[in-house]
Amino acid sequence: MENNNRNNYENGENNNKNKIVLFILGVATVLVALIGATFAYFTSVISKPNGDQSVLVTTTTVEGVTYTASDPLVLVDAVPGDYAETTFTISNPNASANVKYGLKFVPDLDDFTNEEGDNQLVITITGGQIMESKKIDYTDGENAVEQIIIDEVSLAASETDEYTVRVDFFETESVQNTNQGKNFAGHIEVTQSIITTSGD
Repeated sequence: MENNNRNNYENGENNNKNKIVLFILGVATVLVALIGATFAYFTSVISKPNGDQSVLVTTTTVEGVTYTASDPLVLVDAVPGDYAETTFTISNPNASANVKYGLKFVPDLDDFTNEEGDNQLVITITGGQIMESKKIDYTDGENAVEQIIIDEVSLAASETDEYTVRVDFFETESVQNTNQGKNFAGHIEVTQSIITTSGD
């Protein structure tokens, strides 16, 4: 009798452990799916004079647009001359329909200050449907906000746009002591994806 009670107790305990493990795996799976659908992941090359390089490529389809991208652009303990650069693509997988999409840059962390002047920390976006390079000054971290890069551009069926995004901590003629050792991180987001007819 005592053995039966002990076996029942142990079986119940094992079942509870299994339920907890399955619950944790389910939550982790949902989180990964949500994160993958939210951010644009792109190929990343981070260049620091004494830093490491890393590359991550992921492909995701959201609302008719497929994009490849990477880790956010990141500068850690930055010194003048540091930069991070990444390329990403926006593709239209539809065989007969155009899509419209927009892109924005989101600063996740910006410790920089413009006490010693602006245009020290600059994001540059080129390629794709940007006629000339788009530059965003993020030196004033206290007032850093999301910036629209392009809005409602059309992409023909089965076509791909490729972009390059770069953040530079430029050397200036000033001392720049205030911003040495500061950190910056930001990422690209797809702001919309509207499927249109081929004629739009």
